[in-house]
Amino acid sequence: MLRIKLEHLDPTKDPMHDFRNFLYYHFTEVLGYGEPDPIQYRIADWMQTLSESPDGITRKQVQAMRGCGKSVIACCFIAWLWYCNPTVRVLVLSSVAKKANELAGLVKQLLDSSPLLQHLRPDPERDVLMYRGKKAPTMKKAKNTEDAFDVRGAGPGKDPSFAAYPVFGGWTGSHPDIIIPDDVEIPENSLTVLKRGRLFGKLRECESLIMEHGYIMYMGTPQTEESIYNKLDDAGYRICRWPAELPPPDDEVRCRNVDEWLVRRAKEEGSGRPSYPERFPMERLLEKKAIGLAYYNLQMLLDTTLSDEERYPLKLKNLIVFDTPADMGPSNIVWGTAERILHIEAAGFTGDYLHRPAMVEETWLPFQDKLMFIDPSGGGADSVGWCVAAFLNGVIYVLDAGGLAAGADGTSDAVMTKLAKTASTYDVRRVVVESNYGGGKELSPYGKLLQPHLAKWVGACEVQPYYVTGRKETRIIDTLRPIMENHRLVFSERAAKCGELTYQLTHITPDAGALGHDDVIDALHGAVAQFTAHINLDPEVREQQRRHNEAVLQAHEWDQWSSKHGFKAAQDLVPIKQARQRDPARHMRRARRWRM
Repeated sequence: MLRIKLEHLDPTKDPMHDFRNFLYYHFTEVLGYGEPDPIQYRIADWMQTLSESPDGITRKQVQAMRGCGKSVIACCFIAWLWYCNPTVRVLVLSSVAKKANELAGLVKQLLDSSPLLQHLRPDPERDVLMYRGKKAPTMKKAKNTEDAFDVRGAGPGKDPSFAAYPVFGGWTGSHPDIIIPDDVEIPENSLTVLKRGRLFGKLRECESLIMEHGYIMYMGTPQTEESIYNKLDDAGYRICRWPAELPPPDDEVRCRNVDEWLVRRAKEEGSGRPSYPERFPMERLLEKKAIGLAYYNLQMLLDTTLSDEERYPLKLKNLIVFDTPADMGPSNIVWGTAERILHIEAAGFTGDYLHRPAMVEETWLPFQDKLMFIDPSGGGADSVGWCVAAFLNGVIYVLDAGGLAAGADGTSDAVMTKLAKTASTYDVRRVVVESNYGGGKELSPYGKLLQPHLAKWVGACEVQPYYVTGRKETRIIDTLRPIMENHRLVFSERAAKCGELTYQLTHITPDAGALGHDDVIDALHGAVAQFTAHINLDPEVREQQRRHNEAVLQAHEWDQWSSKHGFKAAQDLVPIKQARQRDPARHMRRARRWRM
């Protein structure tokens, strides 16, 4: 119904029928922001242009850099719709309830502060009825709540003029003229494959609720490389993008869906220049880029493309998820993809799942080595990364991992005690501490501070330094990738549930500064690096050798027992010995049968 309600617009009769003029007035006269910047005018023009799909619905996406004022422009756009026709019904969706209430509050402030919108303010005298000489509130007044209200002139209807809900709130059943999902994708609801699936499934309800000739306009900034906004592009939602840098005009991938005004500027000014210099000059962009390349590409450049398989080389599908006790593991474990794990929300990309092993040997053996690796942190935004890992027959078992004291003092007694208790829980007798933090190639002060806590909670425990060199991202990938691709890395379920670890594992790239925080994966790398000297062992060959040795040993025991009890004459044992040499395991089975 929105197109029908706005078909009377004529900017020549009323300049405010052009949303750009309306935005100018409210930015300068009401909000005190000053004149909108050119890029904000472009966003406003894109919003007011209704381009119907074959089924009559207008479907659009506004993707703009973080901090360009998308939400404020959207609130002004809602007020403009009511200025043009107060019967328009609006539904706004946000990631959380708090964000929805903030948008509702801003829209109310515009109605209360703008002289152009005073005819839309509810009339207190018209919201009451006289009953036996007293004022009684009407039912309409009950509709005006914190996140839902009517404007004057809205007319009768089930839906309020404005309603704002969290995306997973109770908005099913509404039938608005326009739906505006504003920043519905945040890291908390889109980090994993399952979360992205639930979010996309919930947002598909918009198609069922929108009125005929309605308008669905998504607004937001991608939060993950596999943003739901990319899926909406495939579903027919036209995208217009405003990145923080002018794209290379001859690069079709970088220019895809970018506002043609920015492409023209790139041809004149050159690529790489700020697209919004009034708010984000080059110095400001360099500061944001220093925070982290992955963050900058997503939040400022709106780059969600995965260039090739090599960009994210570490895959969850190459891991094995299997729980073991703290002291032993199976003599052999075989990777497979038949049993996919869905209840663990690991932060991988679409199609990259965790799996249980295809086969686990019945024989269990004590771990050949076990340690705890610690990546220290003295404070700031980094955390103390730690990883407990064990080694058996060429396979590395990650028993647990995590991060402590993010943004706090990593040298506090509480952190040291927690690390020592963790070492005690897994009966660790060897702790390796990265010594780059104040120690060089000798044991760092961090390791020395940890020793008394280990002595208290663990007892006899060796603390070793570990000094690393080279660029961190390359070092981590070069160590973990071959081990993972050969399926020699086993995660316990507890380790697989560590969101920090799975996120850092799947999102690290060879680029410098690829991760904002890499504490946990750095601890995993340090633990795995301690076992790489013995990783050449083949678990299957080791198991076959173990069986052969056990069969030979038991056959030798049978020889001793049979000789002692005169079970067979010496000449009768010759064929048995020959058979034993050909197949010791078969002879062992015969020996067991004779003992019984």
